[in-house]
Parts: sequence; C-alpha cells; structure tokens
Amino acid sequence: MKRLVTVGFSLALLLMAFPLVNGAVAPGGGVLVLKIEGDINPIVSRYIMRNIERAVQDRMELIVVELDTPGGLEISMSQIVEKILGSSVPVVVYVYPPGARAASAGVFIAMAAHVAAMAPGTHMGAAHPVTATGADVKGALGRKVLNDAVAKIRTLAQLRGRNVKWAEEAVRQSASITEGEALRIKAIDLVAPDLEARGVADRLLDGVTVVDYGGFVDLVAEHPNCQSWL
Repeated sequence: MKRLVTVGFSLALLLMAFPLVNGAVAPGGGVLVLKIEGDINPIVSRYIMRNIERAVQDRMELIVVELDTPGGLEISMSQIVEKILGSSVPVVVYVYPPGARAASAGVFIAMAAHVAAMAPGTHMGAAHPVTATGADVKGALGRKVLNDAVAKIRTLAQLRGRNVKWAEEAVRQSASITEGEALRIKAIDLVAPDLEARGVADRLLDGVTVVDYGGFVDLVAEHPNCQSWL
C-alpha cells in the first residue's frame, strides 16, 4: 500500500515527511534540515556550504534551511546563494519559527531557493545595502553597491519565477512584507505552519489530500519550479 499525496506547489516542503534522525538521514534518500539563526557570517556560510555538499554526495532528496536572520555579510550571503544555485539537490528555504524574519541578506538566500516558504507570523525584506555599522553607503560607491545588489536580486527572482518588482523594492526601498502578502504577490511559493508533515498528519497543508497510507509517499506536483520525487 502507498500513501499518495497530491500537491499544488507545496511538493518540496512535503518531502520533510521522510524520517529524520538528528537532522540526518541514511545515504541515498531523505531530507537534511539545516538551521540559520542570527547573522549571516563566514561560519554560517561554511556550515551551509559543507552540508549542501554532504547532501549532494549522499544523494539526498531535499535540503531544508530553516531561516531566521536580520542579515549579515554580503560575501557570506553570496557564497550561500551560489551554493544553493549550484546544488543538484533542491533547497527549500523556510522562514521559521513564527516571529522569525528573512531580512537583508536573508532575502537573497530565500530568493535563491528552489522553494521559498514562510511560517505564519513571519516577515521578509529590508534588503537595502548598508555598512557594517548600519549606515548608508554614500556617493559613487553607494550607487555601485546598490546597483549590484539590485541586479543580483532581480536575477534570482527571475530565475525562480518570483515577484521581480517586489524583490527590487526590497533592495532599493527596504520594502518589507508579511508572509501572507509575500504569498499573495508571489514573492514566495508557500505559507505553512510547523510542517506537520514531520508527524504525518491527515491534512498536511492546504491543497494536500491524503489518499492512503502505507509508509511510503508518492508526490505529484505541477509547480513549474519543482519536480516530482518518489
């Protein structure tokens, strides 16, 4: 017997229903859950990069990054973004827990993800470049830094089929939005609570119908930014 889950665009998050043990799974399948809590810095970037490499080597099916950050260093953010873009294992960036934010550098990381999701009560935005002290970068250098950041965020939004206009406003004007607004304008792909898929509830997420249960999950998706895994 099988448990068939039919989803709209929530496919990747539902893969979290696979068994987890201390954030790791047996090679050849499963999900790796990583956490970013706090500033984006070289330690965080090395942590994410090493674990994405590990997931690829172990042929895992999905990487989930739980994100709660006020921002951080541009170079560390860029390293994480590049690693996500180059990953053969799909990456879900999930702004979590309720009350969390994906601010500044966190916006770029969320936009880079194959699937961008937010928990209820979270927000995202305020990605205007600033100095280490939080001050604006002035003059020609400021324009250069701003234009580079705008180009990066536009590229990421276009690549993932998300709202390019809002992404640019987040950088140019420090625009911020709630999870509901982000979903409505298609800046993200999904809003979900503390993914009940981990506990295998009868109703996991909106648009998900459990047909049968037997310990395995068949997943079907129509979202253009996702694929289907068995």
